[in-house]
Amino acid sequence: MKTRQTIITLLTSLLIYGSAVAAETVLSPGDNVAAALRDAQSGDVIALKGGYYSVPISLSGIRGPLTVRAIDGERPVLDGTIPLPISNDWKEGEGGIWSVRLSQDVWQLFDDREMLQTARWPDYFIGDEHFWNQKCSYRKMTSESSFGTVIDERPLSGVNEQGKSQQDEGALSQGKTIPDDVNIQTLADTGVSMQGAIAILNIGSWQTWAQTIDSHVAGSNSFTYSTAFTDQGEGRHWSRGIQATAKDPAMIKKNYKLGQAHYMIEGLACLNCPGEYWYEQETKTLYFIPPVGKTPSEMNLRGKVQTYMLDMKECSELTFDGIDFFGATFVGRDCKKIMITNARFDYPSWSRRMLGELGRVPNSRFYTRKIKGQPTQNQLINCVFHTFDGSALRLEHEKGDVVDNILIHDADYSCIGRALTIDLEKSSDIVLGRATIYNTGSGQCVKVGTHTRITQGHFWDICAFQSDGTAIQVGEFERVEFDHNWSHDHGKLSYRFDGGGGPPSNPSLNGTMHHNVGWDCGQMQIKGDQQLISNNTLWRTPGLCTLLWERMNGFHFETVVVNNLAPRYMTRWWGKEPPFPGIKHDNLFESDIGQYLRDPANWDFRPKKDSPLVDAGTLTDMNKFKYYEEPHFVGKSPDIGAYEFDDQNYWIPGFRYPHASTPVPPNGAVAVQQDADLMFLGGYEAVQHHVWFGSSPDKLTQMKVLTDTNIFSPPSLVLGKKYFWRVDAVSQNESHKGSVWSFTVK
Repeated sequence: MKTRQTIITLLTSLLIYGSAVAAETVLSPGDNVAAALRDAQSGDVIALKGGYYSVPISLSGIRGPLTVRAIDGERPVLDGTIPLPISNDWKEGEGGIWSVRLSQDVWQLFDDREMLQTARWPDYFIGDEHFWNQKCSYRKMTSESSFGTVIDERPLSGVNEQGKSQQDEGALSQGKTIPDDVNIQTLADTGVSMQGAIAILNIGSWQTWAQTIDSHVAGSNSFTYSTAFTDQGEGRHWSRGIQATAKDPAMIKKNYKLGQAHYMIEGLACLNCPGEYWYEQETKTLYFIPPVGKTPSEMNLRGKVQTYMLDMKECSELTFDGIDFFGATFVGRDCKKIMITNARFDYPSWSRRMLGELGRVPNSRFYTRKIKGQPTQNQLINCVFHTFDGSALRLEHEKGDVVDNILIHDADYSCIGRALTIDLEKSSDIVLGRATIYNTGSGQCVKVGTHTRITQGHFWDICAFQSDGTAIQVGEFERVEFDHNWSHDHGKLSYRFDGGGGPPSNPSLNGTMHHNVGWDCGQMQIKGDQQLISNNTLWRTPGLCTLLWERMNGFHFETVVVNNLAPRYMTRWWGKEPPFPGIKHDNLFESDIGQYLRDPANWDFRPKKDSPLVDAGTLTDMNKFKYYEEPHFVGKSPDIGAYEFDDQNYWIPGFRYPHASTPVPPNGAVAVQQDADLMFLGGYEAVQHHVWFGSSPDKLTQMKVLTDTNIFSPPSLVLGKKYFWRVDAVSQNESHKGSVWSFTVK
């Protein structure tokens, strides 16, 4: 039962109808949170005790300000799963497959709150060492495959018989190698018929679709599927898009002749490994192979039965603070000033393909229909999303929203549709700050719309399961800013300003891309016109390309390229390069740019003291391009590249944990320079950082308390010696002890 607190908090302001009071209601698991919100008055607080809440919170027309918060020190969780009945009804069949009839559909399975695996082939699963390597998790389609017919082969190795690198993901990406003993079973070798199973088909480069297998004979290396695609849950528009793409001669060449098409299969026919399951909706039967030594009745099995545990329609000024989600997420339609903060989303979304829904996976989402064009100003602050299928977040026709300090990993293994890890494409005036994203499948990690800023993002091991793509992508736009981001260790473009496709679409205009770093990934690619590209550092990449090609809306008559550091400058990455017609000066394009930086191999991208980068740039007139902040520089003029020599802080992008993170040099580095500084990303809301240092992990000495810098210069370092250090983050209320990091001096 809910209890109304007797302690009343006086509001500090007078309302129109006189003074008002705010009350706090404390709820426990089993109580109806939605009912409490409907009964609440402006300014009230609903405080939730820790535990799992299984009643969905469905709200319509609720106006705040109202707050739902966790009681201090406790973690309430909105739970989208139910326990499966422990009974003797489980039956053991051939191959160690158990089955049971259920009274309610489920489409994801857990044991003791740990996710189990959907039955699939190849037999590689989230959490496996090489799962986010496309060549390990997917099979390849031969060049003889076509729309409607798949002929199976193993993905290419990293090198061919002559020892030359092979790339099967397109000219703009870098293929990973595949271990010799991984993904070697052919479709024929499975020995089962996959007819009736579901094929996940990457036959659209940056677009992937699912379809039921129409025909396959056990022992065959090919199967067929229907090309109708009328059951995708997106209507005729979805089907027309598939037809147009899949039948495009250029796309056919990309997919099959250039070796980019790949696939995997899900279904009961794939069920052969401990921990795998499949639910058959027609008979309401769950099939499951338990871990070795267990039976289903001995396990704490739970099934997902809800996508949205928080469903809001036409609500405003609601705050949800410290409320976690398990096996479910939120959706808001035509909402304004909703804040979700300090939340964990464990397994928030999952495909419903085993229920026959082959279209996009329902995801965490704010969207508008009635209030298009109006400010929505919704916020998602300090949240973690992990281990799910589909996009992490979709904002559709939103305006003025803020997404800040977000961690996303192990996301979107099927990439259905025009998959995007964060989809901001149809929204405007959005700020996405401090997003850390890694281990993702979709080819476009973040796609933004017009008048949007992406700042302090950190992206690596992304875009694994689709061809083409980039860390941050934008199509037709005006006024977009990408600044102070890191993009590295993946096979796609580092950053991209697209151009709206090409005529008759308008070219993108008035974007700024400044103070970004990219390494061990693809090039920075700029289309459109009137762009400002300044103070970027690209190391061990193909370089910087301002594309000149009218067919792809690449013009650049008024684009400014200034203060950039890269191995190469291009106007095309193929054939003859037209001369750049815009303004380009004070850049350094040279193959070995690393010689001018402190220690790029260990993530120190600052200029060396006597390098030609220091004070060698130009302060560009930002009035034409300025959208957000003026660039920061130290000295007489800006340095060339993304960092300033002698700056008192070293900007490090990404999600701020409560503790210090992202050490520079990276933890375990074995070739650190003798004059290295130690730098780190500070803790979330920390006001002090205590630096500990020593030659033994068990005997560290506190060296310094830092309040306005994240740079510590250690005592003289000895060549060949291993050192250890730790940073404790101190906030107003508590201290967070850091992990012990190590490095070895070269």
